[in-house]
Amino acid sequence: MKAAVVLSLVSAFQIFHQGLVNTYALNYPFALWQISALSAAFPIGKFFGTASVYAIYRRFSLRHTLDFDAVLLVLGAIVSLLPSWFFLCVGRFLVGVGSGMGFISSNVAIFELTSFSERPRVFFVGAILYASSILFANVVTVLGNMPYILLVLVTNLPTFFAGVIFLKNRHLFSDLPDSFGEERNASEAEFPPMRNPFWLAVILMTLNVTIGVPLIMSYSSVIFVAFGLSPKHATFFSTAYPLAQIVLLFALRRMSPGRRSLILGGFGFCLMTMFLLLLTLENEQIDPTVRKYALGTLFSVLAVASGIPCNSAVCLITEQFESQSLRIRGCANSRMIMWILSAISSASFLPLLHFSPLASFLPYFAASLSLFVLLAFAFPDDTEYFCLESPSETGYGTAVH
Repeated sequence: MKAAVVLSLVSAFQIFHQGLVNTYALNYPFALWQISALSAAFPIGKFFGTASVYAIYRRFSLRHTLDFDAVLLVLGAIVSLLPSWFFLCVGRFLVGVGSGMGFISSNVAIFELTSFSERPRVFFVGAILYASSILFANVVTVLGNMPYILLVLVTNLPTFFAGVIFLKNRHLFSDLPDSFGEERNASEAEFPPMRNPFWLAVILMTLNVTIGVPLIMSYSSVIFVAFGLSPKHATFFSTAYPLAQIVLLFALRRMSPGRRSLILGGFGFCLMTMFLLLLTLENEQIDPTVRKYALGTLFSVLAVASGIPCNSAVCLITEQFESQSLRIRGCANSRMIMWILSAISSASFLPLLHFSPLASFLPYFAASLSLFVLLAFAFPDDTEYFCLESPSETGYGTAVH
């Protein structure tokens, strides 16, 4: 458990940097092009880090990719504190590079350190820290009216300490296999690889985008306002949904649903919620007050629920590749596709939202429904689990203490 927390701190938790640009834009006299550069620095860094992680792994080892991640987080946090817009951009880029590497190497490290039955529950640790990160970003935005240097300090101290905590706990990962292309022990129960695991990874990563995760993370308050809620109520909903998600994730760690239930059931529930959202957007005969709160509630439910299948999908992807080398390369390539689609989604969504909320969500629903059908056919049957002593081991029955 401690290892999972340390790994999640240098990967999933750092996503809060993506939601901080609104705070800079609302509270400090940056020009539009400066805000654009600040906004782009972190995701560009993530893409670069994800693209380079496989080469660093081949040259050094899995442990070294984690070391690079932690060092870049510490360095990026320090550079960001220098009193200049330029250094803030450079610092955000360095943190993005480290985070991009960490999203891959941390997931693979968790795979190497856990058994089949306990692994999905351990991945929920990352999901909880991810939701906590979004909550932190939303709270900072609410409290963002503070001196510039204080805001930069508050938002970079968690990154600095995350890197330091990892470096102080490197011994937890001394047993990670180092040899390039090393295979897992064949006797350990694993999810059997698909005929083409990369395409399964692409479907799952694309669903992560179309189900709305990048939009929820970047534009939740804007979307709530577009639904007719006041800025005050939009702030409340944006702060409440990650709290609800954290509670739900903690609850699921004590239950034992299988991978199929979490992923197919989770995405299916999200699709039904999105369909109800579209119906409510289309029906303008509903009382305006009832309608806006119904939209806010449905979007909040979508935001909370989407974290479950998307996180479980990351666990499933790491289990599909037969060697550590293929695992890192496959996870990195599919993640880069997700970063590209997320950038396209984020860039195109606001114009559509301003034109029509219904028109902005309809393409996401259509794409998600199509991908869900493909996933339903591609998802392995329960009979494809092998080397298991009992059916209960296909789920979350084993606690990680």
